[in-house]
Amino acid sequence: MVAATCHRIDTDPELTKRAATIRSAAGEAETLMEQFYARRIIERLARSDPDARRRSTVDYLIDLLRPFPYVENYQSLVDAELRAISGWRSLTFCGAGALPLTGLLAHVMTGASVRLVEVDPVTADLATHLIYELARFGAVRSDAIEVIADDAAEIDLDQSEVVVVASLLPEPVVTQVASHLGMSLTNRCLLVRSATGLASRLAYDRVETATLADSIGRRRLGVVAPLGSIWPTDEEPHPSVGVLASDVVSPAPQSVLNCTDLY
Repeated sequence: MVAATCHRIDTDPELTKRAATIRSAAGEAETLMEQFYARRIIERLARSDPDARRRSTVDYLIDLLRPFPYVENYQSLVDAELRAISGWRSLTFCGAGALPLTGLLAHVMTGASVRLVEVDPVTADLATHLIYELARFGAVRSDAIEVIADDAAEIDLDQSEVVVVASLLPEPVVTQVASHLGMSLTNRCLLVRSATGLASRLAYDRVETATLADSIGRRRLGVVAPLGSIWPTDEEPHPSVGVLASDVVSPAPQSVLNCTDLY
């Protein structure tokens, strides 16, 4: 049923057009929602005094961000991603948003330095203010997190061992980022947030795996989803990514809203 519906959306011009309209509205709504909760969290923290007994832990960070309704979903996905890759100390997240949960969680979970790239200046400013307040509360280290207000397709990515691309980024930008990386991905990895099934037609722009593979000279190796499920797509080993055999599931789920392609 899901496959048949997806095929209709892909082949019927009218349904394709309607799906694009839905994706545009969903993307704008998600951006506005994150901005709303970022302002709400910033204002709450600004009116409060830090608890000197609290330290930089995942649970503490989650508590501070908990008004955002999907914080646990992000925690689950980032945890699955981090368990699928190893041997890195720096990360760039492209399309970070006003609530850059992926970068914040990765930083607290690993202690790694993180760059957060966001093209919209208002959104980037909110992310900067949020990090300031979280650092004031001791939840993160502000010297290890940099917010860059720029186009992800234009920045230098050579500094990072891991590059994560947000699912809200338009497909042309995702392809440009992948092309930028190219063969410099040796001993590094690219994680592209995505979706499967109906979610990939109605929530986010579809990114063709073959197009990205051609851009970076490497095939997709697997897909990571929340709760640690990983379904492999290729058999070749990856110099930076280790897929945990105990987490491999087959067949792949028919429809997943948040998952990550590993390259």
